[in-house]
Amino acid sequence: MPALTIRNKLLMFTLAVALGSLLLAGYLIDRQLLQYHRDAAQAEIREGFKRIKLATEEVSETLTIEAELLSSSEPLIASMDLIGRFQQPNNYQALVFDEEKRQLAQRLLSAVQTGRAHEAFLYGLDMEPYSFALNHPPLVLQGLQSYHNQQPHTLVQEINAAHWSSDQQQQEISLRYQQHQDLPLGISLFFSDNTLLMAYRNPIYRSISNQSQRLVGHLVLIFQLDRDFIDRQLMGFLDVKLYTEFDQLPQGQTPGNFYQAEGGFYGLQHFTQFAQTPFWVRLHYPESMYEESRSATRQSLLLAMLVTALLVLPLSLLLLRRIVTQPLSGLVQGVELLRQGHYQQPLKLSSHDELGQLAAATNRMAEEIRQREAGLTAANLDLQRLSEIMAHHFQEPTRRLMVFADRLNKKSEVLPDEDSRTSVAFIHQQAERLSLLVRDVQRYLAVEQNLAIPEQFSAQQVLDELLRSKTFAPRLQECGAQVSVPQSLPVLVFVRSRFVQLLSIFLDNAIIYRNAERPLQMLITVEAYEKGYRFRFADNGLGIAPEYREQVLQLFVRLVSVSSGIPGNGVGLALARRILQLSGGDLQVKESEMGGCEFVFEIPQDNFV
Repeated sequence: MPALTIRNKLLMFTLAVALGSLLLAGYLIDRQLLQYHRDAAQAEIREGFKRIKLATEEVSETLTIEAELLSSSEPLIASMDLIGRFQQPNNYQALVFDEEKRQLAQRLLSAVQTGRAHEAFLYGLDMEPYSFALNHPPLVLQGLQSYHNQQPHTLVQEINAAHWSSDQQQQEISLRYQQHQDLPLGISLFFSDNTLLMAYRNPIYRSISNQSQRLVGHLVLIFQLDRDFIDRQLMGFLDVKLYTEFDQLPQGQTPGNFYQAEGGFYGLQHFTQFAQTPFWVRLHYPESMYEESRSATRQSLLLAMLVTALLVLPLSLLLLRRIVTQPLSGLVQGVELLRQGHYQQPLKLSSHDELGQLAAATNRMAEEIRQREAGLTAANLDLQRLSEIMAHHFQEPTRRLMVFADRLNKKSEVLPDEDSRTSVAFIHQQAERLSLLVRDVQRYLAVEQNLAIPEQFSAQQVLDELLRSKTFAPRLQECGAQVSVPQSLPVLVFVRSRFVQLLSIFLDNAIIYRNAERPLQMLITVEAYEKGYRFRFADNGLGIAPEYREQVLQLFVRLVSVSSGIPGNGVGLALARRILQLSGGDLQVKESEMGGCEFVFEIPQDNFV
């Protein structure tokens, strides 16, 4: 029995998959859809609990950091120590202590206005109130505890109000004072007016010596975990309800349960972390969400089944034959011709899809193979000719040296006659020729060899001439570049043309890879070291990632594609490094403090002294 072709296999596979998918979808749709939405609801509720927990942990960490920052403020500690040691309610100096407390309230106000806390309170050693600040938009308050006729009273100022008063928000502030008295140190949770609050109480110490501290008071920061805060964590997908120990939980339900009831799916979670009073969170996935989704999904599947049966399946079979099986047959025939060595007969495939790209790539490969074969043949001939010529030129001086050495050896003694002098001169001539030939071969194999003579010149003058040159002046002016040289560059002993080439490479690199969002800035500094001078050429351009900083110094390596339009061929930095290495220096790429690249290169001077 003949084997099935790919065309027949694809047709049979497409037909079987389409029919099987339709039958399976129709069978499983009603059975799996409800379970799908149940699983989705359960996953969403679990994710909701996780987001709430993570959010409370983030708030806890934020409160801790903010409390530590405030508690370590030396001016705040000094003011609290002053108030605690010298404040006397029966002889209260309002001009002194009220002003100190106003300054403390200003510091607290700065903290709550950042949004990292909604309330901040400072208390003395025995939790007697000092100052506070509250941020409950649009209401922002600051205040302090003063004394009049030996009786405490609270002064409150609403932000942007002109005066302080003692009759605003008294009930709320007094309630806060009472709630804070029993707070433990560290993070805790409690309810107030059906709002969940997270508090952080932190003792404030003043250092007396290196090994001892004195308690000067307490700091209390409050963050409201209200309904808006929780809704933001849930992103509007779920409904939330909080239960305290005084509320009655849904009948028959315990924390950690996921259950389905009238109205949708529910999850109940017990939160005990940091809580003085236990509380529960119930998340509700509304029934309407999955009912609408189930109805829409069912209708979409039924419509897809109808369209597939009437249109898609026959059309897909026809297209499969035209765009896959027929081109594949042409490719098979063309590849067979290539295998037989017929490289000049291209594959003829007019499609522009992946098969067309494969045919075009195969044609290019065949042409490249043909060209490489021709190139290899020519290269082999050239190499053969070169080997013959080199062998001839190397062997001839050697042979003559041997002949004349033999002539000298045959003499019993070296005579100062004309013939001896001619022989010695000829030997010297051939040896010199051989030396020049070796040097020329070295130049051929290492074209970058530097034979220029170093000279003394001013590096600052070279830089100034470059910046004013027609090559760089218009480009620098066009991009608004600023070149800073804090100290004048030194006088160098180096190949002047090579130094010009180095600076040109770095200037060109900075201009090409500048950051279009900010004006180009370059900073050139120099420092002496034991062997010469170390230059730093920094810019604020795009920069180079650490993993590519060594790679860019290699020949023909670029970090941008040719299609990007950025000029260059990957030679500049490699050439700069080679120039420096030939002189005993080196080139490194680092991150600039200005945000771009910093090229650090050394130019030794001891080699030229």
